[in-house]
Amino acid sequence: MVLLYNLRGCQPIKHTKFHGGGRYGEVIFMTLAEKMDFIACYYDANIYINPDIIDICKSRNFKLYDSNSYSIAEVMKQGDYLLYSPLVPFDIINFPSHCKCIVTVHGLRFLETPYDRYMFAYCSPYAIKERIKYLYDRYLTAIGRAKYKRTYEQLFNRENIKYITVSNHSKYSLLSFFPSLVPDSIRMFYSPAMALPVSSSMERFGKYYLMTSGNRWTKNTIRAIIAFDTLFSERPTLEGKVVITGIDCPKLFYKYIKNRTRFILLDYVSYEKLASLYQNAYLFVYPTLNEGFGYPPIEAMQFATPVICSAITSTTEICGDSVLYFNPYSIDEIKNRILMMENPKIREFYVKKGIERYKFIAAEQRQALDDVTEFIISQL
Repeated sequence: MVLLYNLRGCQPIKHTKFHGGGRYGEVIFMTLAEKMDFIACYYDANIYINPDIIDICKSRNFKLYDSNSYSIAEVMKQGDYLLYSPLVPFDIINFPSHCKCIVTVHGLRFLETPYDRYMFAYCSPYAIKERIKYLYDRYLTAIGRAKYKRTYEQLFNRENIKYITVSNHSKYSLLSFFPSLVPDSIRMFYSPAMALPVSSSMERFGKYYLMTSGNRWTKNTIRAIIAFDTLFSERPTLEGKVVITGIDCPKLFYKYIKNRTRFILLDYVSYEKLASLYQNAYLFVYPTLNEGFGYPPIEAMQFATPVICSAITSTTEICGDSVLYFNPYSIDEIKNRILMMENPKIREFYVKKGIERYKFIAAEQRQALDDVTEFIISQL
């Protein structure tokens, strides 16, 4: 049996070029490539993919199937394949029962957090399909959740599919929403990651606060923007700028900002640039509304950058006592935590806590990477 790796899970999702599931899929693929002689790969040749992955495939003569020429079901018919997908491709529900699959379910955002009042603010007025979807999520939440749950129930009823998830929170969320599942049917391995490269460069922004994935409503950037902007108006002597990555349409955010010179809105950046931003930031702010694992706080801790973070879904499991938590729906509480981190003693306390937590989670991730790849190989 040959492993067929679904690299579509490592590629952009709509307007999101980089995402946690993609990073997860890249790390697992690269480790499997070190351990295995041959892997067949499925991807979309027309959209971005990490060039390192293509280089590995070409140098190792891995078979590449283009999704523009074949459906994944058609590829499965061409050989004795075990499909692994780092994200759930729901078309596997209709695969014949003899087709073996392993999928990673990162979380249940559509069930846990189907809607937020600021959803529309992240959506371009010209993105008609996306706005219709947001309207559906807003006004037909119960219907949408029921449909999503039925789809997952179909998936979990398939005996030819094995399931992996990335945190205890996600595992027990699955068990909570789907009573027919039993604990042993879901393998939990923490999301593995490669350490970001240490940068020797200094950012030109002076003192700055950092946020990432700004264009995704689930990351809740707008509430944090309002919190910062209010503080800058109320306390003009508060120094520093706010740097936000992952914003491809800055004008969507400007209506929430009075102090525009204090905000630097960047598009998606390379891993090297992201590492430099983490390394030189005064504070990393993570107001997320939903996580299956949550890479960014741990990435910030790698560079001894303190973190304030929402206390929701998996964040408390992953971050432990190493961050200052806040209610992500409370702008006042976000303001409170920003001001707390202006206290040098408090900030230094969380710098030290973060360094300790990073070492612990990084060790867990290294073990998880070996365990999850060995599990996939064992199913061949």
